[in-house]
Amino acid sequence: MKKLSLFFWLVLSATAATAQVKVEQPWTRSTAPNAQNGAVFMTLVNPAGGAADSLVSAESKAAKVVELHNHIMDGNVMRMRKVDAIEIVAGATVKLEPMGFHVMLLGLNGQLKEGEAIDLTLVFAKAGRMAIKAPVMKAGATMPGAGMGQGGHQHMQGMQGGHQHMQHMQGTPSAPSAPPAGSHQHGPQTPPAKTN
Repeated sequence: MKKLSLFFWLVLSATAATAQVKVEQPWTRSTAPNAQNGAVFMTLVNPAGGAADSLVSAESKAAKVVELHNHIMDGNVMRMRKVDAIEIVAGATVKLEPMGFHVMLLGLNGQLKEGEAIDLTLVFAKAGRMAIKAPVMKAGATMPGAGMGQGGHQHMQGMQGGHQHMQHMQGTPSAPSAPPAGSHQHGPQTPPAKTN
Protein backbone atom coordinates (compact mmCIF):
# COMPACT_ATOMS: atom_id res chain seq x y z
CA MET A 1 0.00 0.00 0.00
CA LYS A 2 2.83 2.36 0.88
CA LYS A 3 4.59 1.54 -2.38
CA LEU A 4 1.39 2.26 -4.32
CA SER A 5 0.91 5.60 -2.53
CA LEU A 6 4.52 6.52 -3.22
CA PHE A 7 4.02 5.67 -6.90
CA PHE A 8 1.00 7.95 -7.25
CA TRP A 9 2.81 10.73 -5.38
CA LEU A 10 5.74 10.50 -7.80
CA VAL A 11 3.37 10.56 -10.80
CA LEU A 12 1.53 13.63 -9.49
CA SER A 13 4.83 15.39 -8.73
CA ALA A 14 6.13 14.70 -12.24
CA THR A 15 2.88 15.96 -13.76
CA ALA A 16 2.99 19.19 -11.76
CA ALA A 17 6.63 19.72 -12.72
CA THR A 18 5.94 19.43 -16.45
CA ALA A 19 2.57 21.25 -16.44
CA GLN A 20 4.11 24.69 -16.88
CA VAL A 21 2.81 27.63 -18.85
CA LYS A 22 2.83 27.21 -22.62
CA VAL A 23 3.19 30.08 -25.08
CA GLU A 24 1.10 29.86 -28.24
CA GLN A 25 1.04 32.01 -31.38
CA PRO A 26 3.35 34.89 -30.43
CA TRP A 27 3.28 37.72 -32.98
CA THR A 28 3.90 41.41 -33.48
CA ARG A 29 3.10 44.10 -36.05
CA SER A 30 5.32 45.75 -38.60
CA THR A 31 6.18 49.35 -37.90
CA ALA A 32 7.04 52.46 -39.86
CA PRO A 33 10.80 53.11 -40.34
CA ASN A 34 10.78 55.91 -37.75
CA ALA A 35 8.40 54.29 -35.23
CA GLN A 36 9.67 54.31 -31.65
CA ASN A 37 7.47 51.62 -30.10
CA GLY A 38 5.89 48.26 -30.86
CA ALA A 39 3.89 45.54 -29.11
CA VAL A 40 4.01 41.75 -28.93
CA PHE A 41 0.95 39.55 -28.48
CA MET A 42 0.47 35.84 -27.68
CA THR A 43 -1.64 33.30 -25.80
CA LEU A 44 -0.49 31.93 -22.43
CA VAL A 45 -1.90 28.52 -21.46
CA ASN A 46 -1.52 27.12 -17.94
CA PRO A 47 -2.57 23.44 -18.03
CA ALA A 48 -5.04 22.13 -15.47
CA GLY A 49 -3.30 20.33 -12.64
CA GLY A 50 -0.38 22.72 -12.61
CA ALA A 51 0.32 25.61 -10.29
CA ALA A 52 -0.69 29.22 -10.72
CA ASP A 53 2.05 31.26 -12.35
CA SER A 54 2.57 34.79 -13.62
CA LEU A 55 4.49 36.54 -16.36
CA VAL A 56 6.66 39.03 -14.50
CA SER A 57 8.87 40.53 -17.22
CA ALA A 58 10.15 40.20 -20.77
CA GLU A 59 13.40 40.95 -22.56
CA SER A 60 14.30 41.62 -26.18
CA LYS A 61 17.17 43.14 -28.10
CA ALA A 62 14.57 44.61 -30.47
CA ALA A 63 13.96 47.50 -28.04
CA LYS A 64 15.75 49.49 -25.38
CA VAL A 65 13.01 48.86 -22.80
CA VAL A 66 10.49 46.00 -22.60
CA GLU A 67 7.48 46.24 -20.27
CA LEU A 68 4.20 44.48 -19.56
CA HIS A 69 1.19 46.70 -20.33
CA ASN A 70 -2.58 46.65 -20.23
CA HIS A 71 -5.40 48.86 -21.51
CA ILE A 72 -7.86 50.35 -19.04
CA MET A 73 -10.84 52.65 -19.24
CA ASP A 74 -10.23 55.94 -17.43
CA GLY A 75 -13.61 57.62 -17.55
CA ASN A 76 -14.48 57.64 -21.24
CA VAL A 77 -10.85 57.40 -22.37
CA MET A 78 -8.93 54.21 -23.12
CA ARG A 79 -5.40 54.39 -21.74
CA MET A 80 -2.33 52.16 -21.56
CA ARG A 81 -0.43 51.55 -18.36
CA LYS A 82 2.42 49.40 -17.12
CA VAL A 83 1.59 46.35 -14.98
CA ASP A 84 3.91 44.45 -12.64
CA ALA A 85 2.74 40.99 -13.68
CA ILE A 86 0.16 39.06 -15.70
CA GLU A 87 -1.42 36.27 -13.65
CA ILE A 88 -2.19 32.86 -15.19
CA VAL A 89 -4.08 30.62 -12.76
CA ALA A 90 -4.02 26.84 -13.18
CA GLY A 91 -6.23 25.70 -16.03
CA ALA A 92 -6.54 29.22 -17.45
CA THR A 93 -5.80 30.71 -20.85
CA VAL A 94 -4.75 34.36 -20.95
CA LYS A 95 -4.61 36.19 -24.26
CA LEU A 96 -2.21 39.05 -24.86
CA GLU A 97 -3.94 40.89 -27.67
CA PRO A 98 -4.63 44.36 -29.08
CA MET A 99 -6.68 46.46 -26.65
CA GLY A 100 -5.67 44.15 -23.78
CA PHE A 101 -2.53 42.82 -22.10
CA HIS A 102 0.60 42.96 -24.25
CA VAL A 103 4.38 43.13 -24.15
CA MET A 104 5.42 46.70 -24.94
CA LEU A 105 8.61 47.43 -26.86
CA LEU A 106 9.79 50.94 -26.02
CA GLY A 107 12.57 52.56 -28.04
CA LEU A 108 12.83 50.19 -30.98
CA ASN A 109 16.37 49.46 -32.13
CA GLY A 110 15.18 49.06 -35.70
CA GLN A 111 12.10 48.78 -37.87
CA LEU A 112 9.91 45.71 -37.38
CA LYS A 113 9.47 44.38 -40.92
CA GLU A 114 6.67 42.13 -42.09
CA GLY A 115 7.83 38.58 -42.73
CA GLU A 116 10.68 38.74 -40.22
CA ALA A 117 10.65 37.67 -36.55
CA ILE A 118 11.99 39.07 -33.29
CA ASP A 119 13.53 37.17 -30.38
CA LEU A 120 11.85 37.60 -27.02
CA THR A 121 12.56 36.09 -23.59
CA LEU A 122 9.61 35.76 -21.23
CA VAL A 123 10.26 35.51 -17.49
CA PHE A 124 7.71 33.64 -15.37
CA ALA A 125 7.62 33.60 -11.58
CA LYS A 126 7.69 29.78 -11.44
CA ALA A 127 8.33 28.48 -14.95
CA GLY A 128 11.42 30.67 -15.26
CA ARG A 129 12.82 32.00 -18.52
CA MET A 130 11.37 31.02 -21.88
CA ALA A 131 12.85 32.09 -25.23
CA ILE A 132 10.38 32.56 -28.11
CA LYS A 133 10.25 34.07 -31.60
CA ALA A 134 7.45 36.45 -32.60
CA PRO A 135 6.73 36.65 -36.34
CA VAL A 136 6.11 40.16 -37.65
CA MET A 137 2.67 40.57 -39.24
CA LYS A 138 1.41 43.46 -41.35
CA ALA A 139 0.68 46.83 -39.74
CA GLY A 140 -2.83 46.91 -38.29
CA ALA A 141 -3.13 43.12 -37.98
CA THR A 142 -5.51 42.02 -35.21
CA MET A 143 -4.62 38.33 -35.00
CA PRO A 144 -1.76 35.95 -35.78
CA GLY A 145 -1.50 35.22 -39.48
CA ALA A 146 -3.50 38.30 -40.50
CA GLY A 147 -0.53 39.60 -42.45
CA MET A 148 0.66 36.24 -43.79
CA GLY A 149 -2.06 35.43 -46.31
CA GLN A 150 -4.31 33.61 -43.83
CA GLY A 151 -7.18 36.06 -43.80
CA GLY A 152 -8.08 38.12 -40.75
CA HIS A 153 -10.36 41.12 -40.73
CA GLN A 154 -8.74 44.47 -40.15
CA HIS A 155 -11.20 45.94 -37.66
CA MET A 156 -8.68 47.97 -35.64
CA GLN A 157 -6.11 50.04 -37.42
CA GLY A 158 -3.63 51.71 -35.14
CA MET A 159 -1.17 50.92 -32.37
CA GLN A 160 1.37 50.74 -35.18
CA GLY A 161 4.51 51.50 -33.28
CA GLY A 162 2.90 51.33 -29.87
CA HIS A 163 1.56 54.42 -28.17
CA GLN A 164 0.40 56.37 -31.19
CA HIS A 165 -3.32 55.96 -30.47
CA MET A 166 -3.39 55.46 -26.71
CA GLN A 167 -2.44 57.55 -23.73
CA HIS A 168 0.18 55.93 -21.53
CA MET A 169 0.05 56.13 -17.78
CA GLN A 170 2.05 54.67 -14.93
CA GLY A 171 0.56 53.42 -11.68
CA THR A 172 -2.96 54.05 -10.44
CA PRO A 173 -5.41 55.71 -12.83
CA SER A 174 -6.20 59.30 -12.01
CA ALA A 175 -8.91 61.68 -13.11
CA PRO A 176 -8.76 62.49 -16.81
CA SER A 177 -6.83 65.62 -17.66
CA ALA A 178 -6.58 67.72 -20.78
CA PRO A 179 -4.57 65.80 -23.40
CA PRO A 180 -1.32 67.28 -24.66
CA ALA A 181 -1.21 68.65 -28.16
CA GLY A 182 -1.06 65.93 -30.78
CA SER A 183 -2.26 63.12 -28.49
CA HIS A 184 -5.10 60.74 -29.32
CA GLN A 185 -7.90 59.60 -27.08
CA HIS A 186 -10.60 56.99 -27.54
CA GLY A 187 -14.09 57.82 -26.27
CA PRO A 188 -17.04 60.10 -26.88
CA GLN A 189 -16.04 63.38 -28.38
CA THR A 190 -18.00 66.59 -27.80
CA PRO A 191 -18.64 68.45 -31.06
CA PRO A 192 -17.53 72.09 -31.18
CA ALA A 193 -20.17 74.70 -30.37
CA LYS A 194 -21.79 76.30 -33.38
CA THR A 195 -21.17 79.98 -33.92
CA ASN A 196 -23.32 82.46 -35.78
